[in-house]
Amino acid sequence: MGDHPITKKFVDTKIYSDKEDIYEYELKREKEETYGQRVADIATIQAGEEFGVKTYLVVPPTICKFDPKMG
Repeated sequence: MGDHPITKKFVDTKIYSDKEDIYEYELKREKEETYGQRVADIATIQAGEEFGVKTYLVVPPTICKFDPKMG
């Protein structure tokens, strides 16, 4: 995205599939830049593997208030 040179933050516009190894991607991204939610995701998966517990990460939907005046 065009703001990266200014903000120095990576903006990922790719759409990922459940068929991809998202965990490996998160590990790679975390090495490049720390992000709190990703830290929690990785810790959850690692704890599940350590204790033999299946883990699932559920991403809550973005909720917006609809304003009928805005169309």
